[in-house]
Amino acid sequence: MTPRWLHWPTAAGGVAWTPASLSSLRAWFDADALTGLSDGDAMSSWSDSSGNGNNVANTQSTLKPTYETNELNGKPVVRFYNSSGFSGTGNLYPVTTTDLQIAVVAKWNSVNNVAIFDVNNYAPLVRVISNQLGVFAIVSGGVGGIQQGTFSSGSWFVGAVMVDWPNHLLHASLNGNTPTSISWNNTATSIGPLGSTSVQVGARYSETLAPFDGDIAEVVMVTNDPTTATREKLEGYLAHKWGLTSNLPGSHPYKSSAP
Repeated sequence: MTPRWLHWPTAAGGVAWTPASLSSLRAWFDADALTGLSDGDAMSSWSDSSGNGNNVANTQSTLKPTYETNELNGKPVVRFYNSSGFSGTGNLYPVTTTDLQIAVVAKWNSVNNVAIFDVNNYAPLVRVISNQLGVFAIVSGGVGGIQQGTFSSGSWFVGAVMVDWPNHLLHASLNGNTPTSISWNNTATSIGPLGSTSVQVGARYSETLAPFDGDIAEVVMVTNDPTTATREKLEGYLAHKWGLTSNLPGSHPYKSSAP
């Protein structure tokens, strides 16, 4: 399952933009970059396409996530069965004041309070709860969270969440809409974690805790880049790549063309 080179339609500037253009790229899980798999194959690992080696694995003997071809815009996705996800081995996001953004393309089925992506358990946790996209984080021992939007089960969405450390805010944005935010005390000195765990894809804290119920096409994580411009580029890139531009509002800067 080694990442392969991706070929995209050339952007207006002559060069296709991808997350690889970001020096802040930390982790990148792209179903379309997986190789050596056939439709329906159980997956024991998911390679990190960022070049940082933050690969994740599944050690369960039954009901592993599966690789599903031709599911979204002619591309493959990874399917989760509310059973188990992937767990990493490194400390991707330690107890620091580092800013980060996470953007995802996923489709949720029906099970409530499931995790899409987690970095050190609540620092932050991207999840689906009550038909909404949410982000949770522990800030100096206190838990804060925000949710935005409502989507139907079985519908694909583009989600983006942010920990904005300079302004002490958590943001959540669904399908490119203006983020909903929540603030925490300005005296907070650090962000999470609750436990010394590493990155999880399709689960929280371990492979089998709050496992995702649905499909994940792509997850991108960047650090030290809490800007609106980067969030909008990630949303535009994902929406155009996965055929979800109709999800974006008309005011989004990449509604009509990719970044």
